[in-house]
Amino acid sequence: MLPLYTMVNCMWKKGVDKAALLAPTQATMYEEGSEILKRLERSVCRRMLYCGSPLMLKTYSTFVDGENYIINGKRYPIFTDPDNASVERAIEKYPDKFYGWVTFNPRRGNAVETAERYLSKPGFIGVKSHPFCYQHSITELDEIAALCESENKPLLIHLSAEPKCYKYLPEKFPNLKVIYTHAGVPFWKSLWKYISDKPNVYVDLSSEYLSAYYVKKAVHYLG
Repeated sequence: MLPLYTMVNCMWKKGVDKAALLAPTQATMYEEGSEILKRLERSVCRRMLYCGSPLMLKTYSTFVDGENYIINGKRYPIFTDPDNASVERAIEKYPDKFYGWVTFNPRRGNAVETAERYLSKPGFIGVKSHPFCYQHSITELDEIAALCESENKPLLIHLSAEPKCYKYLPEKFPNLKVIYTHAGVPFWKSLWKYISDKPNVYVDLSSEYLSAYYVKKAVHYLG
């Protein structure tokens, strides 16, 4: 979203030693001087996250149409083939500042081979999957899950609204390290309960979906 030197400068000011980068899956929603993230913060995203009702899950699914993210009436094109090379260049330029996730689209024919190649490179720590953005079933991640399990690398997943999808990989690949993004959106209540006794399954606490209150709530519930 920002030039590398700007990110490094921000990290220095905020006392952040290292950051993990992702290849973008869509055109950036960040606009200098705009209120878009603040509006998103107050939008249906947060209400959906907190109640998890069928209506809100259905609404969540309308944020993508296969080609675009649609937020507040604006469209942001989805990138079919994530640019992992940009992450590699950032790591090469600032190896003491950045890690990288390999961003993965299972609909690409060479996706697993691409993930395997980047995982062999310095600084890449795991694989990011986006069933929500790319609108695929969690069951399409079997190959990449097997690779991550064998390489002892975590699989970071932004879930879709597919029913009970958060149970699939932990039950099929019990030794796989799984991290569900944004506190487990859109299933946070049932997901937290499900993973509470599973040592290899985590949530992250990133994104504008979350308020400080719910970050603290997640930490209190999950430890």
